[in-house]
Amino acid sequence: MKNKLSSLLGKVFVILFIIGLFYIITFFGGAIMKVFGLTYDSFTSVVIFFILTSLFGFPLELFAKALPIVLLNMNRLQLIGARTLFLFLDTLTTSTIMLIVDHYMDSVSASNSSIVVISFVMAATSLEDIKYKDIE
Repeated sequence: MKNKLSSLLGKVFVILFIIGLFYIITFFGGAIMKVFGLTYDSFTSVVIFFILTSLFGFPLELFAKALPIVLLNMNRLQLIGARTLFLFLDTLTTSTIMLIVDHYMDSVSASNSSIVVISFVMAATSLEDIKYKDIE
């Protein structure tokens, strides 16, 4: 019984942590986007906007991150080239997904400049993930 309770509490903690993380991303991302023209009906709409963007963008983000790492490890690119490629690909894919989500959500209206700026900022925060990997 004690083991099941601790397992349940652990799962609840992880779910609350993920929800909290989305709210933090939404707060800062929404604030940056609002400067560049984001309008929305409610804060919940913005949270849903970022959740949908994350869900639909995940497969493309994997590609945007994997390609530069592979090219870097194959010595086809130097570190700066791999990071530049990642910055371009991640900004492009995130912007595309945000534009699609924005198109279908009536409660959120984001300008193109707000989408590109937040996409670039989000990509720039992940630049450190692009590095040489030890392949065994």
